[in-house]
Amino acid sequence: MSDEKTQLIEAFYNFDGDYDGFVSVEEFRGILRDGLPMTEAEISEFFEAADPNNTGFIDYKAFAAMLYSVDES
Repeated sequence: MSDEKTQLIEAFYNFDGDYDGFVSVEEFRGILRDGLPMTEAEISEFFEAADPNNTGFIDYKAFAAMLYSVDES
């Protein structure tokens, strides 16, 4: 497994506090609020972009896609 993929998996599980395979909006907000200077509106916008079906959860695939899209911009 590549270092990049290992780091991505570790990042996902840092967000997935209950290790259920999904990052909830609450878990997402908690990590970002503690680690980045983002407003609630920015956090919501970021999450909604990764959760287009509005389920309230992001799986690993959506999480990876979100991070790669941020890295490319």
